[in-house]
Amino acid sequence: MDKRDTYKYKWTNGRKILGYGITNNLKQRTSEHLAEVPGSRIDTVGNKTTERSAREWGKNKISEYVRRMGDLPPKNKPRSLSSRQGKVECQKTSYSKT
Repeated sequence: MDKRDTYKYKWTNGRKILGYGITNNLKQRTSEHLAEVPGSRIDTVGNKTTERSAREWGKNKISEYVRRMGDLPPKNKPRSLSSRQGKVECQKTSYSKT
C-alpha cells in the first residue's frame, strides 16, 4: 500500500497563481518559495495523499490553468522549454529526513 506522505499546494502572490506543487516536506518547501518570492503564500490543498495521486492532481490543476489562461503558471514553466515543450507535469520536491 502506498504511503500518504505527499502534500499538494497552490503558490500565490496576491490574487495571482504562481504555481501548483507537491512535496513531502511542506515546511521546507514553503520557506524556499517565500525566499524566492517574498510576500507570496503557500496554501495546502486537501489532506496528505499518495505521490501518485498528488502527481495526477498537479497535472490536472496545471492543465486547467493552461485552458483558462493559455499558458503555464509562471513557476511551473520548465527551465528548458526545448526538452519538455508541451508536456504538463507536476514534479515532486522530496527531502530526506536528517
